[in-house]
Amino acid sequence: MAYYRQNRIEAVSLGLVCMRRRTGGRNWLRIEDGVKPARPVGDDVVTGFRLRDFLEDADDDVLLASFLVAAPGVRLEQHCEPRDGGWAVTESILSRDAGIPARGAADPYIAALVARCTGRRPLGELVGELAASLGRSRADVAKPLLGIVRQLVLQGILVPADSLTSP
Repeated sequence: MAYYRQNRIEAVSLGLVCMRRRTGGRNWLRIEDGVKPARPVGDDVVTGFRLRDFLEDADDDVLLASFLVAAPGVRLEQHCEPRDGGWAVTESILSRDAGIPARGAADPYIAALVARCTGRRPLGELVGELAASLGRSRADVAKPLLGIVRQLVLQGILVPADSLTSP
């Protein structure tokens, strides 16, 4: 709040600011610009804290061993245009309109990975299969892919499978 007073900020509109002070863990700050929820999102804010805490405590090995699932309400939108007598996908968007909305571009590989996150197999197996389909090693694919997976978890598009059943 001192930052806001110092910079004479009187109001925040269409956004989300979450600050987390943790004992035994790193503190963090999340700022989302332009968030416009369609309903009250108190439970979603709590879930967001849990997801961020999960990521703060998960190194790459822990994340690869995690069982993830696409959150309820996740959708893949595809925009197409006519081409050569058929339809060609020009844009793919992963979205979650429930709770705090999230949207982002997704290439076919990310879209397929999210669909395969059913909570039945660890992320590492799915990354290995994706790497094999690209003719690349798991190590080559894992590092950049884990950055994307972390962002999808922060957005609530992917969640740990056990978070859907725990209180």
